[in-house]
Amino acid sequence: MLVFSKHNKNDDRLKIALVYSGINGEYQGKIASGVVNKAKRLGYDVAIFSPYSNTTNYTAHDYGEENIYELINYDFFDVVIILPCTMTCEENTLHVIDCAKKAGTPVIIIDGEYPGCNNIQIKLKGIGDIVEHLINTHNIADFMFMGAFRHELENDRFVEFSATLERYGIDFDEDKLLYGNYSDVDAA
Repeated sequence: MLVFSKHNKNDDRLKIALVYSGINGEYQGKIASGVVNKAKRLGYDVAIFSPYSNTTNYTAHDYGEENIYELINYDFFDVVIILPCTMTCEENTLHVIDCAKKAGTPVIIIDGEYPGCNNIQIKLKGIGDIVEHLINTHNIADFMFMGAFRHELENDRFVEFSATLERYGIDFDEDKLLYGNYSDVDAA
């Protein structure tokens, strides 16, 4: 259980900043919905900071949208929750963490691990079991893997997927590793 003290002792409502990229994404929507619904039940306030896009095109528009992280008054919030797997670059995640720490605001990381933060890991144990089932029951030996971003190769899900294929002597074609960036457009 995580316990946080209030920055503003005169205000009894906990203030949460939820930070991610791709406000229109399904994954992000489910997490945000869960945080907002729980906050309502507990009488907390939630502010969401997210650029609409989470593409990696790095256009001027993309960079402009990422300025939303500069608008956060980290001193105002009691806790910052970050979804780093949705962020277009790790520099944005590290910047938000650094700003929160400078303000003395605790940081919760969902599905990631960063030093000095409260890290909540979402592990999908069972990917290997699914791959084994497809190999043994359905004789499938040609696989594709869809990940979020290019750093997905370090992700536990991909590691388990790869290790299972290796145990069965199946080579994985790197051209069949796709990046969806938590975006329906990029996934298509």
